[in-house]
Amino acid sequence: MRKGAGHRRRHVSGVTDRLNEAMFRKGVTAGRMAKDLGIDYHVIYRAVSGESAISLFVLARVCPYLGVTADWLLGL
Repeated sequence: MRKGAGHRRRHVSGVTDRLNEAMFRKGVTAGRMAKDLGIDYHVIYRAVSGESAISLFVLARVCPYLGVTADWLLGL
């Protein structure tokens, strides 16, 4: 494992947990959110599953849609 990779994985996991929580509260799936926002499903799925970090583009679209702040979603 690369030095510092564990920290990044924990950070992505925290974002993933909060993203899934916000989606649950709103009652939407990754597919529904992707369709509503006009973002490719695979991009949303990778962020929701923690497979990859959420991009700024996705963050800027997802936060208002879910009614959360970027600070909250990123755990700041």
